Amino acid sequence: MTTARKLLTNSGWAQSSTTGFFEKKGQVLGFALSTADTPELVASANAVAGQWRALGANVTVKVFSSGSINTNVIRPRNYDALLFGEVIGRTLDLFAFWHSTQRNDPGLNLALYTNAKADTLLSEARAEVDSVAREATYASFAKIVQDDHPAVFLYAPDFIYIIPAKLKGVALGALTTPSDRFLNVYEWHLETKNVWPIFSAR
Repeated sequence: MTTARKLLTNSGWAQSSTTGFFEKKGQVLGFALSTADTPELVASANAVAGQWRALGANVTVKVFSSGSINTNVIRPRNYDALLFGEVIGRTLDLFAFWHSTQRNDPGLNLALYTNAKADTLLSEARAEVDSVAREATYASFAKIVQDDHPAVFLYAPDFIYIIPAKLKGVALGALTTPSDRFLNVYEWHLETKNVWPIFSAR
């Protein structure tokens, strides 16, 4: 936070002794942070806003219903800052989330990110069939994003599923959606029986 205050001061911002907010040429440093009305997003947005206020920025949190935020905020790109989640899918394809052609609806480039080199890498990764080469391409893309800071990545949530001890054959692995936990449901079982080889032969 000390570094952030120093950067603001060096850029001509001064912290008001009255409000505690940074000001520059009569303008108060602040913005609205929009998010959806799910408990974890609201809690995260309030935590982020609290850190910005502690720094000296006048940040307000706007909470929208899931339908309203999609129609009135995300699709028209009507936000100062947006706290939202991404579900990439089982097949890793970041094109829709980061390519510059996806900045407008129905694209999902919500950061409005533009970088020619990143665009090239995303196109190459999408066409690459070799998984090792694709991962290397995405690693190069990730380095560009890390340097450009178009977004702040806060966390990846963990979902815990409680399985009865007597239920066998469950293999969850990495889940993209809640329904993915049933992908190998045909292998689940409660008990096993020994079968003589003569009865199992085909």
